[in-house]
Amino acid sequence: MKLQYLIFFFLGTFLVSAQENLKFSVEWSQQYEPTINSNVWTGNDVFLQNNFIPLYIKQWKKEKSGNLSNVNFTNIITNRINTNVLGGLDVDLLPNGFNPSLRIVKERENEYYSIQANAIYKNTNGEILQVKSFQVSYGLSTISKQTSNFKVAQASGVINSVLNTGTWYKIAVDKTGVFKMDASFLESIGIETSSLDPKKIRVFGNGGAMLPELLSEPRKQDLTENAIYVAGENDGVFNDNDYVLFYAQGPISWNLENRTSITHKQNIYSEYGYYFINVDSEINGKRIINATTINNSKTIDVTTFTDYLLHEKELFNYIRVGRKWFGENFTIDNQQDFTFNFPNIVDTEAVIVNGNFSAKSSSTSSIYSLSYNNINVFNSVVSASGSLAFRDIKRSGTFTPIADDITLNIQWNNNGDLSALAYLDYLEVIADRTLTATGKQFGFVNFDSKTTGEVLEYNLTNDTEIDFVWNVSDLANVQRIIDTDVNTTNFKFKELTDGAIDKYQIVKISDAFTPIKLSNSPNVENQNLHALQDIHYVIVTKKEFIKEANRIRDYHRNNTPISETNSEKIKVEVVDVDQIYNEFGSGAPDITAIRDFAKYLYDNSSSEEMKLKYLCLFGDASYDYKGIEHKETQIVPTYLSTISNSLSNSYGSDDYYGFLDASDDVQDNGELQVTGKLDIVTGRIPVGSITKANQYVSKLLNYYSTKSRGNWKTKITLLGDDGQEGSDQSLIRYLEDSALKIEDNNPDLNLSKLYTDAFKEEITSGGGRYPEITKKFHEAFNTGSLVINYFGHGNVFNLGQETYLDIATIKSFRNLNNLPLFITVTCDFSRFDDPTVLSGGEELIEGAYGGAVAMITTSREISIGSGNSINRGLADYLYSFDGKTRTAAEALRDVKNNVGFSNEFFVYFFGDPAMKLSLPKEGIEISKIEKYVTDSVSEEISLQTVTDLNALSKIKVTGSIKDSGNILSDFTGTLSVILFDKEIDRKTLLNEGAGNVVNFKSLESKVFVGEASVKNGKFSFDFVLSKDVSVSPEKAKFSFYAASDSEERIGSDFTFKVGGLDPEAPEDDIPPVIQLYMDDETFIDGGNTSITPKLLAKIQDASGINTSLNSIGHNITVVVDGDLANPISLNEFYTTEKDDFTKGIVTYKLPELTPGNHNITFKAWDTYNNSSTQTLSFYAQEDKGFQLSRVLNYPNPFINHTEFWFKNNRQGEPVEITVQIYTLSGKLVKTIHTPDSNLDEISRVVTWDGKDDFGNKLGKGVYVYKLKVKEIISGQSDEKIEKLVIL
Repeated sequence: MKLQYLIFFFLGTFLVSAQENLKFSVEWSQQYEPTINSNVWTGNDVFLQNNFIPLYIKQWKKEKSGNLSNVNFTNIITNRINTNVLGGLDVDLLPNGFNPSLRIVKERENEYYSIQANAIYKNTNGEILQVKSFQVSYGLSTISKQTSNFKVAQASGVINSVLNTGTWYKIAVDKTGVFKMDASFLESIGIETSSLDPKKIRVFGNGGAMLPELLSEPRKQDLTENAIYVAGENDGVFNDNDYVLFYAQGPISWNLENRTSITHKQNIYSEYGYYFINVDSEINGKRIINATTINNSKTIDVTTFTDYLLHEKELFNYIRVGRKWFGENFTIDNQQDFTFNFPNIVDTEAVIVNGNFSAKSSSTSSIYSLSYNNINVFNSVVSASGSLAFRDIKRSGTFTPIADDITLNIQWNNNGDLSALAYLDYLEVIADRTLTATGKQFGFVNFDSKTTGEVLEYNLTNDTEIDFVWNVSDLANVQRIIDTDVNTTNFKFKELTDGAIDKYQIVKISDAFTPIKLSNSPNVENQNLHALQDIHYVIVTKKEFIKEANRIRDYHRNNTPISETNSEKIKVEVVDVDQIYNEFGSGAPDITAIRDFAKYLYDNSSSEEMKLKYLCLFGDASYDYKGIEHKETQIVPTYLSTISNSLSNSYGSDDYYGFLDASDDVQDNGELQVTGKLDIVTGRIPVGSITKANQYVSKLLNYYSTKSRGNWKTKITLLGDDGQEGSDQSLIRYLEDSALKIEDNNPDLNLSKLYTDAFKEEITSGGGRYPEITKKFHEAFNTGSLVINYFGHGNVFNLGQETYLDIATIKSFRNLNNLPLFITVTCDFSRFDDPTVLSGGEELIEGAYGGAVAMITTSREISIGSGNSINRGLADYLYSFDGKTRTAAEALRDVKNNVGFSNEFFVYFFGDPAMKLSLPKEGIEISKIEKYVTDSVSEEISLQTVTDLNALSKIKVTGSIKDSGNILSDFTGTLSVILFDKEIDRKTLLNEGAGNVVNFKSLESKVFVGEASVKNGKFSFDFVLSKDVSVSPEKAKFSFYAASDSEERIGSDFTFKVGGLDPEAPEDDIPPVIQLYMDDETFIDGGNTSITPKLLAKIQDASGINTSLNSIGHNITVVVDGDLANPISLNEFYTTEKDDFTKGIVTYKLPELTPGNHNITFKAWDTYNNSSTQTLSFYAQEDKGFQLSRVLNYPNPFINHTEFWFKNNRQGEPVEITVQIYTLSGKLVKTIHTPDSNLDEISRVVTWDGKDDFGNKLGKGVYVYKLKVKEIISGQSDEKIEKLVIL
């Protein structure tokens, strides 16, 4: 089937370039999607929207200047498909028509063409068509005159906020109308009226309606001064009977397109509109002026107006997602009345009632019946919700009124489903009234006002009840209407129509509303966010979190360059979110204010290089914008979808803040658009308290410090879930595709592939388990991985049905010095916007003692196809294979912009968006490898260059640290080296009984692990190669990591082979020497330990220790209490001494033991496979609390420097240390507080220079000090008192 679409662009006078003609094709396939237990259609450049409806999106870079013209879609080839192959697609939700579009979108300074079209759709005959290919032609025009009314709302330049100077008082309004402030009210908010010049009273504000979400919509750049009426101001004194009247807009706005389509819009962020009062300016305030009187002859008499009332309560959110809240519960009380009052109703005009009704019923539909005066107006049938949390439906009806009071009766019928739920959303009632004053204030509109060129004459009766009539069409410039019929009891005026509806307000002073007082004193500090310019990085948070945010600010101000070519440091600002609301949201907590603030900074930079790049949202968010159910849980909000009945289709997203070009707009429907391009990167730090904020920032800064150095930065851990009953083995296949990308592009990285289905699954009472995988996964955190990537199933608290990771395990992590970037492509593991739960993702970020430094993670259910797109994209961008340096958040941004995937909006970056992955630069090379050779006659030892490394050969490796081919002669530090044996061929086992086998190679066996000194950029080290290597030489890998005081480097080498046996190797039948201790080297066999002791095993052997995994039975192992069936392998925990491969140590924390006597049997093998066994007995004591030992200060006596040393029985658990120094008479002269991660056997972090708290040098003599240490987790503490001497 062929179709053709022609799109005209009317852009004024233009010159058109030659037409471009392009063809696009879709290769379709179906894949299983476990989140809906059905197949879905997918293909190249096909984006799966909510409900898995395919949308074709193609974008490519625009190289030429000009605007689109003469766009023509032709040769649209489709296939007709039957409903039985639709899979998870709902026919009723399929769009009507192909509906293609071509437009230009922007990403910072770059422009792109973007095609969007329905890839599967219904035609006018109801047939379902699948697009195979199409062509598009287009031209580019050079415009001489723009006649389109499309206007980009770009900031017009840096200005100063009105809040910059003066004294300010913030008040609130809860409805729309005329408000009155008298002397009593002004005094109550802190304004001294006795000295007040009433002419200086000024009122600022932009109303309480939601800010426009479309970037192309115009908006106020700052608070706008409103025209007000001040009674009695001419005498220059604010007397007791003086007052202020002003017109204010509340939180509800109305769309007044025509009488039959009047709809309301509730402000989802606030129950109030806010206004700002200033009385100390040099400038006289803005006043309401008289409108120009129209003297034209009337063409239309106006004696009636259309009134509109709303009933809407926000009380209940079905599943704590999305924007939709509901009001009255009809589940039990299934019949309720709602009354609306329309004084002087016109009973000849039909009343319109609109309603939205919701219900949850799994198997049957339910019915709402709305009636007036016992006559049915309409029935609203709500279909069975099925797997959805609810369904809702809008209905409208009309009826003839019989009285001013309209009482609507609503009944709900559950159709026999006793488990069904029902909640009313809202009721809108529209009726006409005569223009008769009632002694109350009210607004009025007449839709004849929307005509053009007519002269309307409004005739209001009973004008004795009218104090004023105001034209309130322009909120900031209210005008007073003059009565042209002063001799009668009617109030008349005329309006010359111009196509825009005019709104009027009858003012009755006695019925004026009173504003809501927020404070009894000035409550807005001076601020001027509008003056900020050339800011690269903004951190947005609440005032109480600013201190912690400033720590991140200060780090980047001092350390992060603007770009690779500009070494100047980036400009960073921490901004109070409430200040953003004040200046950009007229005081309301509207998230669009944050987006508009970011856009203001972005638009008003002085150059491209100085544009805003990073936005950090520092704090937790909540689905409960208004605090209806959960107060004080919103720190920095996230954008919520209007979809509120499905965890898989609804979403929250911080991407809203990153779309800053008007080209990102498509439609104004409360949903983000996938065709836009993110211009800045966002990162969220989802902490809910100051304590948690402090913990995270301390972790982050530790990650940036030298404490976090180590060869763990060469390791990437990949965990692929086995799926459900074998149905999605694609998880592992897709993850392996990403792994191959990483291996090909960055061989310096070592990949640990934990593909669950390649291991034996154990069936327990709690379901399937992979104990070996789980253990290795936990070790990846505790021993360190640069990146940990999980691809599989999960929920808020666990990863995988097999529970690879849970909250309890997360809390146990102690990996402050080797924090990973954790990628969790799963379901709602990081659902941070629900205050009722603390998700696993939040625990990983918030944990004070470990977890993750950052996460690329999901807050809702995500499809497998989307997960694959994320992983493949990150494999390209995260590790900078294209040579472009990115932060981790920028990598995610580029994936979203350049790869595109469904569900992308709720893939978040948790952490500092300016954080670069701590991946060291490459630059470690082997110069040569030699073998020690002993002459059989002279017994002289010489070195012989080799390329094959044989078992039992003693090897010498020489190399250097280089940059751009040159040796770094100033590099002095330590080298870590790992020699891997050949890759092992592995495959999945199909434990679930179905699926396709995935074959893969895995780098697992470490035949040597050691450390060597680097001096002046050069290094060398020796080792004896283990006997347990390949039978014949196979390709091996050297992996290197080096660190000096100032930098880190990594490297690798694949040019050498490992295998075969050295026939000239000397004999060695001497087994290793083993020394065992618990907790420290002072331990004596049979001594006491805690129930979680740390094993220390010192091993020595002239030939080195065997760490290879190639031979069964030659592992370093420990057996606890004779449990030979469950030996613990410790190869991964063995490290050699620096520059001496013959000595090494195993450090391992044993699993929790029961109190009582225990023993361990430790076994190790040397490289010749000589083994030694050593046993150790100990008594595990019940926890007697936190205890200090070996407290001293060194040196002692001292002159101007000493350190306070101590040991404790909770090494690895963070502590707070307090040292107090006293004179012998008991006077406290110095207090020192220091936190410590407590990772070292002996703590030495507290130092003192001999000065008191005021910086004065203390006199010589003897002093007493008290050292108190508190273990943070348990809160337990211990203290010791000792003496010191100052010389």
